[in-house]
Amino acid sequence: MFDFDQASFNELNKQIIDTWLYRRIAPVDRVTITGYTDRTGNAAHNLELSRNRARAVADAVVLEDSQRSGIAGLGMSVLLYNNNLPEGRFYCRTVNVVVRTLSFF
Repeated sequence: MFDFDQASFNELNKQIIDTWLYRRIAPVDRVTITGYTDRTGNAAHNLELSRNRARAVADAVVLEDSQRSGIAGLGMSVLLYNNNLPEGRFYCRTVNVVVRTLSFF
């Protein structure tokens, strides 16, 4: 989760990335990161903000180019939660990280 109108990490974000994400991505994995925002504000600004959030996560986990299968921002075009509620807007300020582990079996 990100603070309102921010693409930078707070301490909790750093702990989540260090504990749950960074250490679990293998060199052969392919990672897709998608950023989101709530519907508050200008659509163009939110699109850029969501892209910056996705880039910030990709940079934080130090992905090599070969691992990056996609980094995108959807802004407020896809609302993950009900934006009529403050909680819904809060939970929309996020990124979705999909790690595809390649198997050789």
